[in-house]
Amino acid sequence: GITKKQGGGSAANSIVALSQLGGNGFYSCKVASDDDGIFYSRDLNDNGVETNLIAGQLPSGETGKCLVMISPDAERTMNTFLGITADFSIDELTTDKIKASKYLFIEGYLVSSETGLVAMKEAKRIAEENGVKVSLTFSDPSMVKYFKAQMQEVVGSGIDLLFCNEEEAMLFTDTENVEAAAEAIKQFATEFVI
Repeated sequence: GITKKQGGGSAANSIVALSQLGGNGFYSCKVASDDDGIFYSRDLNDNGVETNLIAGQLPSGETGKCLVMISPDAERTMNTFLGITADFSIDELTTDKIKASKYLFIEGYLVSSETGLVAMKEAKRIAEENGVKVSLTFSDPSMVKYFKAQMQEVVGSGIDLLFCNEEEAMLFTDTENVEAAAEAIKQFATEFVI
């Protein structure tokens, strides 16, 4: 049986942490009207996170989920099913919330979906046109490795804050070491965290 069920996802966890630390954030996401979607929506709400989700108006389908298995030696294996999240699109964007923000935080995993990529670029455009700083996480080395062209489209002429690990930085900049990657990444990001 289920040992522990918890709302999550990289960006969701970040916005929940922001809320728990006293910040205010808005989270645009997509879940279905199934039990998991209702649970997820309530979990975000219970954690003080405002979202685009409206109770009673969630679309039909299956909410994405991730099975995390941890071995006794602390190795983690994740098995993710995106479900309805694979169709995240500009329909989930809330323009007035983007315009009213200090930062837009874009989740890099969205580059693997055509509609997600369009939503990323549109959200960035809205933010830039309204003086909102743009931050991006590369999310995972596989996103940079297999969707590099799409990630370059999102980065475009640059972003304000980039979150990435060493491997992602080297893949994105075609460099062989972290120092070279950090130097190369300066042309894309005003600030970065490797």
